[in-house]
Amino acid sequence: FTIFDTLFPYVLDPLMGHSWNSYFYHHVKHHHVEGNGPNDLSSTIRYQRDNIWHFLHYVGRFYFFIWFDLPSYFIRTGKLGLALKAAFWELSYYATLIFLYRSNPSATFAVLLLPLLLLRAGLMVGNWGQHAFVDHEEPDSDYRSSITLIDVAVSPSDFGH
Repeated sequence: FTIFDTLFPYVLDPLMGHSWNSYFYHHVKHHHVEGNGPNDLSSTIRYQRDNIWHFLHYVGRFYFFIWFDLPSYFIRTGKLGLALKAAFWELSYYATLIFLYRSNPSATFAVLLLPLLLLRAGLMVGNWGQHAFVDHEEPDSDYRSSITLIDVAVSPSDFGH
């Protein structure tokens, strides 16, 4: 089962829209470390929330430059090994997509490229919404950077009832 357990994500992740290891390096090793603070590549703090151009910049930056931004982040934070791994997996996945697209454009688009584009758009829209009210005074606060309430006791009186 070790071989199956090791290889399974490399088959299943692309079918769900993830490039190889992208979730691990971006979400686990970066986003959770930075907590949507100012150093988080997914942070929404620098954007005007009601400006379509800011939203398109936010989504476009992730779409077109995550292959560069994430390794650069790891280099800036002294994690050269993570930078090399993140760059290798992302760029090798793109190379694989190009190879497969040249072999069979329709199948590659439907099975791998469309899920990648849709998932990334969905993740960025979700992050934009979840972190809509980041506190500029405490942008690193885990409690003041998200609209998500998990394990927080809330009573009707908290909402003015």
